[in-house]
Amino acid sequence: MMRQIFLILGLMPLLLLAVAVPAPSTEDDFFNGVDLPQDYDPYNMTQQLAMSDEQVAAIKAQYGIEDDDKSSTSDLSKRDTVNLLGYSITLNGVNRGNVQNFIISGSLFLLPRINSVGTRNGNNAAEFVLYVGDPYANPQAGAIRYYTNRYLYRLSSAKWGASRVDFSYVTKSGNTFTIRPDYSLAASNPLSAFNQKGGVTASIFLVDVGAITITLSKDWKTVSGTIAVDGRGYLFPDTRGWHRATFTGRLGVSQQVTF
Repeated sequence: MMRQIFLILGLMPLLLLAVAVPAPSTEDDFFNGVDLPQDYDPYNMTQQLAMSDEQVAAIKAQYGIEDDDKSSTSDLSKRDTVNLLGYSITLNGVNRGNVQNFIISGSLFLLPRINSVGTRNGNNAAEFVLYVGDPYANPQAGAIRYYTNRYLYRLSSAKWGASRVDFSYVTKSGNTFTIRPDYSLAASNPLSAFNQKGGVTASIFLVDVGAITITLSKDWKTVSGTIAVDGRGYLFPDTRGWHRATFTGRLGVSQQVTF
């Protein structure tokens, strides 16, 4: 399960090997001065994000998403190598008002900001992928995924194309980041979804409001945070769901990735 995002990041021939990526911002390079091991991935975390071509095609068809590589590559001619940190995390959703209690493990990935065009929610302090379970393929209580920028879909499959859409407001205060979904763009972010429960009655909800807070330790080796997001039903848009949890985790990946 942890062998498919790595293919995107430099050691990931699967996703990013021959793909150009927008230049990350160097204005706030928060990786500078942080003493972290390089090429460190003992648990093969970077391989876990990959989606099959069939999964990508099904979601594209559901949301009418067209391939955009040809129209997007004109301003993506520069290849860039960026730092990526990945944390193994455990979510605790017990006695927090969820439909079902849960304790579930997954990953949180941190990358420098990707400059985006055409969105008005400001520059992100950083980019994140929250990856806990699979709300689409294996619904279970507490499963959740969230992408702050559509370009990061490429960590799942290059089939998503090279479109850059900033889905979130991401701010930073000290070592704490706060992610707030941009409601106006939530419908364009189908991979950011969660489950309230598992089994045959499970539903998928698409994140559209709320907040995720992420606090790194002084040495960036551990992480903690909270999730308090709501979303509309995937199959029944008039329904609403919510996800509430705290989480803690430890550094599992420190690597340079080439898009």
